Amino acid sequence: MNTQKEPEDFIYENIEVLREEITYFIKSSELKIEEEKDYLAQIVLPFKQATNDLKKETNRLLESKNSSSAFRVTAVIGLLNSQLDSINAQLSLKANIISQSKGVTTVWNKVSASWNTLVGRLKSIIQTISSYLWQLISRLLTLREWSISGTVSTPSITSLFGPSGSATIQITFG
Repeated sequence: MNTQKEPEDFIYENIEVLREEITYFIKSSELKIEEEKDYLAQIVLPFKQATNDLKKETNRLLESKNSSSAFRVTAVIGLLNSQLDSINAQLSLKANIISQSKGVTTVWNKVSASWNTLVGRLKSIIQTISSYLWQLISRLLTLREWSISGTVSTPSITSLFGPSGSATIQITFG
């Protein structure tokens, strides 16, 4: 019995870790006002949606085993990294605006600082997912077998321009 995990198992596990980390971040923030928590949830929503897209595209890659699925799944990895940078910028801006208007350090500064700590962990997880994705893509898109077949006939009255025939090439991946 083979108990070794496949790359997709690690991918799915790490996607769940990303989701859990974001959920915990929102719940553990020191924001007391519900509107502020809602605002924070809205800022991170595109990241959470991108994790759903990553899972969906990984499933699609496993089903289709084609290069367009491989490109889509790698594009989502890039999107996740971009979303982290976007969230970082939005939280920093919010913290700066509120700090300047009140002239003191606010809870948003703490939220922003907590986010900066979390980003390193999230990027590490995304990098881990990326390495497993490349293992998966490599396995699925590796040439497994190929065959060439064809027929050629001698010139005839109906074929004045040389021999006629046909050829087929069949390539199987993964």
